[in-house]
Amino acid sequence: METFGTLPWRHRQAPPPRFGLDHLTRGRGRRQKYAEEFAASGFERLPDRAENQPVEVRKITDPEDSQSVLVLCRSAQRRLKEVAMISTAEQRFLKDSERLQARVSKGKLKRETLIERAIGALLKKHPKVARFYQLNHEHGVLRVERDDARMEAAVELCGDYVLKTDHSLTGPELWKL
Repeated sequence: METFGTLPWRHRQAPPPRFGLDHLTRGRGRRQKYAEEFAASGFERLPDRAENQPVEVRKITDPEDSQSVLVLCRSAQRRLKEVAMISTAEQRFLKDSERLQARVSKGKLKRETLIERAIGALLKKHPKVARFYQLNHEHGVLRVERDDARMEAAVELCGDYVLKTDHSLTGPELWKL
């Protein structure tokens, strides 16, 4: 299985799928693109999964490539794992941002350039959750503000992923590949 990102590279080595080669790719980064499709109904629960580990799939035609099919997958176990990962990363980010706030408020960091550099280092250290926060400093005060709408949107898509293929099977059959 390849990711969406490696597929174009592989096509330089071999003919693309439209010349008769089958393909199945996976891409988590594309789930935001299909958020409306994930929100819609029509998902089919996979019958061979345990009751406490449900996986649901929905097959749609790729809007960008009519010869390909997308299988939208929703996994409860993956959702729990991804939510836990975001929660843990957020706790670490908040702990580090509190330390930075203390350094700024106590006057240990005074120069604008050093404060900006420390903010940049903090955001770089925590890329998973940095996109959900805005850090501003004015007059020796560092404010950390959470963008709740972005966080809710990201948590809503936890456990969702997209498979892309040119196979003409049902959603559950494609998921088993």
